[in-house]
Amino acid sequence: MGKVISFADHTMLRDLTIIRRTCFDESDAYIRFYLANRFAPDNTLIYTEQGRGVASLTLLPACVVTPAGRFAAAYVYAVATLPGFRRRGIAAALLAHAEDAMRARGVEAMILAPASDRLVEYYAHAGYRPCFGRTKTPFEPAAMPDAVHGAGVDAAPLHAPDYLRLRDAAYASCGYFVRWDAGALDYALRECEATGGMARLLRDGNGEGFFAAYPDRGAVVLKESWLTPRMKACAASLLQRHFGYGAHIAAYQPAALSAKAAEPFAMLKCLAPEALPAAAATPYFGLALD
Repeated sequence: MGKVISFADHTMLRDLTIIRRTCFDESDAYIRFYLANRFAPDNTLIYTEQGRGVASLTLLPACVVTPAGRFAAAYVYAVATLPGFRRRGIAAALLAHAEDAMRARGVEAMILAPASDRLVEYYAHAGYRPCFGRTKTPFEPAAMPDAVHGAGVDAAPLHAPDYLRLRDAAYASCGYFVRWDAGALDYALRECEATGGMARLLRDGNGEGFFAAYPDRGAVVLKESWLTPRMKACAASLLQRHFGYGAHIAAYQPAALSAKAAEPFAMLKCLAPEALPAAAATPYFGLALD
């Protein structure tokens, strides 16, 4: 049967489960949840050797919104090779195959979020460049006005149609952001709930806002939020009640790569020369499955 790269089908879910369980810090329950809700035969490449899946990567559809228009993109996620098959160029072969497949579909850019400095260097050699930065700062109710209860703010569960609408309005000001469709946002919200997180739509006299918070190694991280000061106070109160008073809460915010406190977060590669215009000063990429 030799060595084959192909898009995985449902008969390969066992091999994909073994690859993810071996390579990532994920529970079997989460792997089952992900595969049941996000796997599709056209979004997961698998490398098989003698009929056994030994490496894989996932390609999730997105688009990059710029002042010049929207450009089709693919988010490269969960690149993994079983330990006994590493250092043989398998991941590079998967990545090259993925780029060719996406180019054939009319995709104009690939995006990924490396998990380490070593991987940043690896993907740089493959033509990816740092594009998206972020900061992680404490989310402290004591430093906010009306911090006790967030008076005058209404809170409700956040649903995908509202999330899509509000993200488009919120991040248009970045001038350059990665947009997920309603299906991806619906998955993100269900993942948030399944992992013990919280996502809410907030309204006050000045408009609407939102947040999505996840537990993270004993702390809490707002992966994404767009809030007025009064909404921040309400969100802090809701989060403290949900996760426990005294929980350490931090928030991610977009930041220019040149900013002092910014950490490089994600990289981008154009699949055709000049496919995308130059990025704005503070491009935004959030809700990555990182």
